[in-house]
Amino acid sequence: MKQRLFYKQNVFRLCILLAVPAAVAAGAYGLRYVLLLPCPVKAHWHILCPGCGLTRAFAALLEMQIIKSVLLNPAALLLSAAGICLYIEQIGMFFGKRIKILPRGVKIYIILAAVFLLYCILRNIPAFSSISIA
Repeated sequence: MKQRLFYKQNVFRLCILLAVPAAVAAGAYGLRYVLLLPCPVKAHWHILCPGCGLTRAFAALLEMQIIKSVLLNPAALLLSAAGICLYIEQIGMFFGKRIKILPRGVKIYIILAAVFLLYCILRNIPAFSSISIA
C-alpha cells in the first residue's frame, strides 16, 4: 500500500517537473507578444505599487537583461531565484535525495519582506526616483 502511494507521488512529481519548464517556455513566448496593461494603482493614485514593472522585469530576465530587470523591479530576480531553488529541491526529492537550498527560518523572510517594503516606499519618493525605472 505504501509503495503504491509512493509511486503515485513520484508520478505526480514527475509531471510537475516536466510541466514547469514547459510553462516557463510558454510564458517567455507569451511575454514577448502580450499587451502590457497599465497598472490601475499607478493610473489612479500616481504611485508605484509593489508589482509595478514586474511583468517587464520578468520579460527582461528571460532576455538575460539582468540589470534592466533589477531596475524595473528587484522582486522578479528574487522570485526567479527562489523558484529555481525550489525546482532543484524538487528534482532532488524526485531522485530520493533531500536537498535544502532555501533557508527555512522565518527571520530571513521577515527581513526580506521588510527590505522589499522599504524599497516600495522609497521608490515613490521623488528624491529616490532614480532607483526605479518602472
